[in-house]
Parts: sequence; C-alpha cells; structure tokens
Amino acid sequence: FELMSLEVDKIVGKKNFDFKKIRILAEKNAYKAKNSSGIIDLNNIYSEFQRLTQLGNAYVMEIEKLELVYVQKYYQPKLIGKQIFEYAQSLNKKIVILAETYYPRFVLESILDKCDYNWYQELFISAEIELSTKKGTMFSYVADKLQCSPKYIVHIGEANILS
Repeated sequence: FELMSLEVDKIVGKKNFDFKKIRILAEKNAYKAKNSSGIIDLNNIYSEFQRLTQLGNAYVMEIEKLELVYVQKYYQPKLIGKQIFEYAQSLNKKIVILAETYYPRFVLESILDKCDYNWYQELFISAEIELSTKKGTMFSYVADKLQCSPKYIVHIGEANILS
C-alpha cells in the first residue's frame, strides 16, 4: 500500500493522507464485520474505507481501481510454488488453484497469466464461493466439484490445513 500512497494523495488532494494505515484498518474492520464466515471481498473493504474516510464514491472507486492495477503490476510468484506447479504439470496432474483472497477473478486470472500459471483446470476463489481454506471449508467443496475423494487431493499452500 505504500507504493500507492503518493498517487492516493493526489486523488484525494491531501498530502500524507496515510492510505496504508486506513486501508489496513478498513480490511481489519471488514473481517470483523463478517465474523461468522470470515470471507470478504474488495467491496467490503472499500465500503469500510469509505466509512472511515468519508470520501465520496468517485474517490473511493478510483483508489480501489488503483489498488487493482498495483496488485496486477507488482505481484511476483514464489520460486518454490512455481517449481512445484511445473513439476505437477510435467506429471500431467490435474491442477486446480484455491485462492484465499478478496480480489476479483479477473485480477487473479491476470496475475496467473502474467506469471505463466496457465496450465490449470479450475480456479476457486474464497470471495466468490464464500468458503475458506483457512477454516478448511473450501476443501470439501472442491472435492465435491471435482467429484473425487479428498484423499486424492494434495494441497500445497500457505494456509494451515484443518482436518
């Protein structure tokens, strides 16, 4: 968020607006407001951002669009993840991606394409299906969608896996 700060200052017409602090707080508050599911999307965050800042819709929408541009521009894959992906690809394994994120599908697809993650069968996004890898609720959903037993699925990721 620091990279965006100068551009956000220009959008809102204030120096030292402290975008990073407010954006982080907005996300934290959005998660608290959704405490039962713990699933939010970017709209939840920017609704809270607007509540905190009292900025008009046009300003908030411009800042949200700017965030999407920055995420797509600056995201870099982790080397080990890319190596595992390519190894699974070389074995002709079915690859599905589970994304625990509030970013919309078009952003994730753009990032995956930019990083040459283009050999996967499906993309499951927590904000779309309102399930979580962190809580373990997404895994049974994915197994059902893939019509296979969870014992045949290998999960590689950062989230803690609940059994």
